[in-house]
Amino acid sequence: MAAERNLVMGVILPHTKIFGGVKRFFEIGNILIGKGHQFMVFTPEGKAPDWFHFKGTVLALEKMSGYVFDALFTTEPDFIDLLRESKATLRIFYAVLQRRYIKKVVASKDLIVFANSGRLYEYLGGRHRKNVIPCIGGIDARKFQFMPKPSTKQADPFHVLAYGRFYRKKKGTSLVVKACEGLYRKGYNLKLLLFDTPVDDQARRQVEKFSCKMPFRFFVDYPVEKVADLYHKADLFVSAERNAGWSNTSAEAMACGVPVVATRSGTEDFLFHGETGLVVWRHPWFIQRAIKKLYQNEQLRNALALNARSRIEEFSWNHLADQIEDFTQKNLRDRIEG
Repeated sequence: MAAERNLVMGVILPHTKIFGGVKRFFEIGNILIGKGHQFMVFTPEGKAPDWFHFKGTVLALEKMSGYVFDALFTTEPDFIDLLRESKATLRIFYAVLQRRYIKKVVASKDLIVFANSGRLYEYLGGRHRKNVIPCIGGIDARKFQFMPKPSTKQADPFHVLAYGRFYRKKKGTSLVVKACEGLYRKGYNLKLLLFDTPVDDQARRQVEKFSCKMPFRFFVDYPVEKVADLYHKADLFVSAERNAGWSNTSAEAMACGVPVVATRSGTEDFLFHGETGLVVWRHPWFIQRAIKKLYQNEQLRNALALNARSRIEEFSWNHLADQIEDFTQKNLRDRIEG
């Protein structure tokens, strides 16, 4: 049997802005680097992130041809040709969204496909496809620490937290806002908390113009390393995503001990109705009903939060990085021995 060795790995990304799919590779990369492996990020601009302390190297795509990889990843169909042309032993498309085009990728015998959720794994063929591998997660359970919520005084507002990227319709933030506004009109003492780091000037202008018919606070450019503090301010986190692979924000809220109301999109691996949170249809009426239920039941909120924390710990970044490392080493050994 060939001895395991330090790996040379990389990923092709469209940019290094704050997106869940981008953050995934910085988190995994740092862990793999800590294990003695090399992990590089390639983007068209080659610009390192200013919001994350990445221990590896970020280079422009034009420099990628000078490297030989044990494994090279991408999440973007636009980069599949570059992936195929690369000097990589394992070429891996990491699927993070449920899209029809990914099924064409799965049919390519020269590519391995990782699925970042159980639902996506089944959508892509599951056990019937040998080149499809479930790589589900993750969460930094140490950064997003569980903190029990003290009892709310009657005069205090009930804080509902939502991801503020409302200008991307699939995030469903406008649906959450409508649900909260409806309850506020009915006399419920709610305050809406939103957070986002706008990805461009147009998005920033949209955030600046945001308003709603209830008390709210919008946290813009909140330090990434302190984002757990935002979850700890909340009594409830609500998400209404569609076509998500893995809902990072829902997972982070659960890790922090905040009860979650969310659609099934991106949450099926950890959100179980009535056990670790409440699952809702993607419509303001259903979202409103779930918020009302938890608003009125502190005991249920606490029970859901405890169960959710236990469940989400199974999906740590460390566990995911170990899985990717083991998969790569095994496949390299099989190629040498085969």
